[in-house]
Amino acid sequence: HEILLNQYLAELKQALQSKGFNHFAQLEQEYRELYSFEWADLYRFLLGWDPESWKINQYMKDVTNSLLTKLAIN
Repeated sequence: HEILLNQYLAELKQALQSKGFNHFAQLEQEYRELYSFEWADLYRFLLGWDPESWKINQYMKDVTNSLLTKLAIN
């Protein structure tokens, strides 16, 4: 998943720079910090919308559980 995230951010950087956006480092840092929150939020939504959804997967569960553990410690 890290490879996909890196590729996504590289493509996003290129697209934004072509439009004159010059603050990508800050955006990327914030995006990476919120990445696990984004997965957890999608997981929460899917559980409420369709708990049997084929979109729910082990990676999503692992990221969410890791985030919840991290938040409980802090």
